[in-house]
Amino acid sequence: MKIVGFTRGEVVGNPECPVMTRTVVALGAFSLRLHHFAPDHEDAHPHSHPWWFVTLVLGGSYEDVSPDRIDRLGRGAIRLRPSRHTHRTRVGATGCRTIIVTGPASHDWGFWVKGRYFPWNLYRSRFPAPPCVPITEDEVSIEAKTEPLADFATSA
Repeated sequence: MKIVGFTRGEVVGNPECPVMTRTVVALGAFSLRLHHFAPDHEDAHPHSHPWWFVTLVLGGSYEDVSPDRIDRLGRGAIRLRPSRHTHRTRVGATGCRTIIVTGPASHDWGFWVKGRYFPWNLYRSRFPAPPCVPITEDEVSIEAKTEPLADFATSA
């Protein structure tokens, strides 16, 4: 168990298009985690965590998709989740920032694929992060197609 530690800007997922970046302050059996989820992300498979946790949404939104419900969380939402809470995250168009307090680890954590459990390290080796999906010309926003800002200069 790490007694005290600090990790800043850890990239989760493909470094070219990460699922999230996170900062972790480890405080003995507990930790404080700041997550910054990328916009429009959805986990491929459900997962559970090794500890109970409390999450507070600081900005943006996400959906916590579990086998029996979809819990929509926006700014200011607070939830307490048990360690075996199995879920997927579905992040909104603006991304999402959360702060999480975790309790002591009580078991290993992992992912569920077609009803089969994979510990996280085995899952990561069998199901590596997918490649980034390039943006096509059709997906470029109208705002990005407007004239350059210099063309809107005003005379004094």
